Amino acid sequence: MESAYLKNYWFYLPSEGVHWSSSGSRYPLFVQEAKGSRVYDTEARAYLDYTCGWGACFLGHAEPRIAQAVADSLHKRALSGLPQDIEIELTDRLCALFPGAEMALFGKNGSDVTTAAVRMAREFCGRPLVLYGGYHGWHDWNDSDDKRAIPFAPGNIQNLVHLFGRYPGQVAAVILEPAAWVGGVEGPVPDADPDFLKDVSRLCRREGALLIFDEIFTGFRYRKGSVQRALDIRPDLTCLGKALGAGSPISALLGSRRIFTAVMAKIRYHPTYKGEPHAFAAALEAIRIHETEKPCVDVWNFGSKLMSGIDTLCRRYNVQAQMEGLPIRMVLRFSHPRDDVARGPLVRTFLQQQLLQRGLITFRGFMMPTAAHSEDDLAETLRIFDESLRALRQAELEHTLVKQLELPLIL
Repeated sequence: MESAYLKNYWFYLPSEGVHWSSSGSRYPLFVQEAKGSRVYDTEARAYLDYTCGWGACFLGHAEPRIAQAVADSLHKRALSGLPQDIEIELTDRLCALFPGAEMALFGKNGSDVTTAAVRMAREFCGRPLVLYGGYHGWHDWNDSDDKRAIPFAPGNIQNLVHLFGRYPGQVAAVILEPAAWVGGVEGPVPDADPDFLKDVSRLCRREGALLIFDEIFTGFRYRKGSVQRALDIRPDLTCLGKALGAGSPISALLGSRRIFTAVMAKIRYHPTYKGEPHAFAAALEAIRIHETEKPCVDVWNFGSKLMSGIDTLCRRYNVQAQMEGLPIRMVLRFSHPRDDVARGPLVRTFLQQQLLQRGLITFRGFMMPTAAHSEDDLAETLRIFDESLRALRQAELEHTLVKQLELPLIL
């Protein structure tokens, strides 16, 4: 930890760097091993994990079949300057899974492909502006200081209509997360709005702009494997990542041949590791599992029971909170009077502290179940929430909540 503070501390610590609880237990800092639904710290303590590698490890940590596919690839090939058959095999599989997709390019993270999509749209339409509805990566185009990228209120079609009217003939694309976008530490995490998405699609067609679906989180995780398949809406470009590689670094951009062939020579997309074959092997095995076993159905059912169980516990202990979001991405939203804005961070931090002490990791309250979470894990998770919510209620009744806080406030 001392070395990290001096040289590299750009990471998430659920305890915000606090090492020890007053009870004598240690808070988790560094992960030494991760398997299934659990991570293990450097002293081999196990924690139930609901961060799932920022959503990438949808099949669980170190899923054996994914690990074997990568191991086989490591013994067979390495990165090549020439194209490899496995890349075209993966391209074919993805184009078959996403209606309207005819061509693909690959990257290593979501920012790669959202940026490629934006460049494509600007080149294809010959227009400068992009309207975006949330976070789509860390690259400069998605910066609030970039005057060529204009945010809109997610889910608000009138806001989009207004922006198209304000900038006539200048908008190249609308990019949005069609479901499960995050609105802060207490939500919202909304489901897809079919009417809104269909209105956006019609608006883009009418105005000559491209529609880009950022399904980096919802791809392979949402009902039927994606929002566009579930709702029968075809965007012009689709961004995929996270669950695609089951923990291996890979992202993909899919779209029509008409768009790709017109602009690929102009967007200067030549990252060195876009053709890394081991991630392709992981993705192909992940797709096979997604198609044959439908883990998104199991995870959706698990998450539904988890949300319902936590809501029941909140009612049992008269904690003014309820689960917000979807079964694939959720957070406990606390209610508080308008004149008591401090309560949210206080109770949120206290609960995180209690969960960590009992061996459960979230991202500031956000939880993303995986296919590796079992019924036993569900029972253990609800037991931990039971004890933690009971402790929260007791601290509030005794007016000792602030006194018991050990972690910095989660704002």
